[in-house]
Amino acid sequence: MPIAAFGANVARGSHRCGPRRIRHTIRHAYRASEAPVAVGPRDSLVFCLLIQFPDKMSEPRYRIPAIVMHWLMALVVLFMFGLGWWMVDLPQGAQRSYYFALHKSLGISLFLLLGARLAWRFKHRPPALPVHVAVWQQRLAGAVHAGLYVLLFLQPLSGYLSSSFSGYKTRLFTVPLPHWGWRDAPLNELFTEIHVVSAVLLAILVLSHLAGALSHVAAGQANLLKRMWPW
Repeated sequence: MPIAAFGANVARGSHRCGPRRIRHTIRHAYRASEAPVAVGPRDSLVFCLLIQFPDKMSEPRYRIPAIVMHWLMALVVLFMFGLGWWMVDLPQGAQRSYYFALHKSLGISLFLLLGARLAWRFKHRPPALPVHVAVWQQRLAGAVHAGLYVLLFLQPLSGYLSSSFSGYKTRLFTVPLPHWGWRDAPLNELFTEIHVVSAVLLAILVLSHLAGALSHVAAGQANLLKRMWPW
């Protein structure tokens, strides 16, 4: 439909994206950003196009530092899953010690990277989800993201505490770190169990996150993924 004809239909309210829906959509969007409400003809047409053809409209993107940290953390987490489940079956020896030390160093690096990402997120508000995403999907996405942040905090912390009560000192690659604990088998076992359970929960949330992304692709909302795409 030509833009002029589409705009005329919007003005008459004959299109299913009528004036009432336009006003509701615009006010909801402006209220979320705490900006003054101003509904003009141009705003109406843009928002109506966004509702009717969401796959044709460009979505606001995350900033480059957030994108880089997201994908860097994703790669580290996936590598850590594979390394963690593989190294526990290694026999005692130099190889096992090397990979355990590498796992610890990567875990601490991930913890520091999480801190940097949270600091960036606090100062730079992420772009809001588009209005065409259902409310229940927005809430579910928010819950999954919150769970990911909690588990990404708990995972390296529980691993570090487990190591502290194992009797072995922890290094960040070659840099020695403070030794917070002592050799204590029950405490070591407790934090190891927390580490394992949180790893399973983290894997479930990562799969849920991937499933949500694929569901947007299946629904013709691939542009939504481009908000976090590196290019």
